[in-house]
Amino acid sequence: MWKLRLVAAAILVMATALPGRAQTGAFDAEGLERLERAMQMLQQRNAELEREVSQLGFGVRAST
Repeated sequence: MWKLRLVAAAILVMATALPGRAQTGAFDAEGLERLERAMQMLQQRNAELEREVSQLGFGVRAST
């Protein structure tokens, strides 16, 4: 369930990071940097959640 939320959040971030530019395919440096930062934050949060789940003993191993 939390992985689905993570994917949904990533899609939302990507959709809002570069409004109107996805149709033309034109990426500016600032928008790309924002997207990269957002993805890094999501990856960090995902790793944190995987560690928490692992500590709770649900058999999910953390992947980095």
